[in-house]
Amino acid sequence: MSTQRKIDSARANGAKSHGPITEQGRKTSSMNALKHGLTAKTVVLSNENDDEHTTLLESYVHDLQPTGPVEMDLVVEMANAKWRQRRLCKIETELFERQMDEQKEAIDARYK
Repeated sequence: MSTQRKIDSARANGAKSHGPITEQGRKTSSMNALKHGLTAKTVVLSNENDDEHTTLLESYVHDLQPTGPVEMDLVVEMANAKWRQRRLCKIETELFERQMDEQKEAIDARYK
């Protein structure tokens, strides 16, 4: 159990913290728990290019020409799903490349 001293100290320290103040600080802080982004509410992550996502979305809108808010919502969902699918492909590629690099010496030794 915590002592009263620890409890009081935690309360005092907690009262001092008010979180990030700037808009950039808030944006950065909102991504603190991010691991892979596959279930992120934010479609474009901070390390991704927002212009590329906009181009993808515009190409879907141009090709499919939605005629109302429901169709537009579905087009946006399709573009966002494609964006996340591309992210997953990049993650998968990176994981395989890392494993191949880590195992290269063992594989070369075994099959030469």
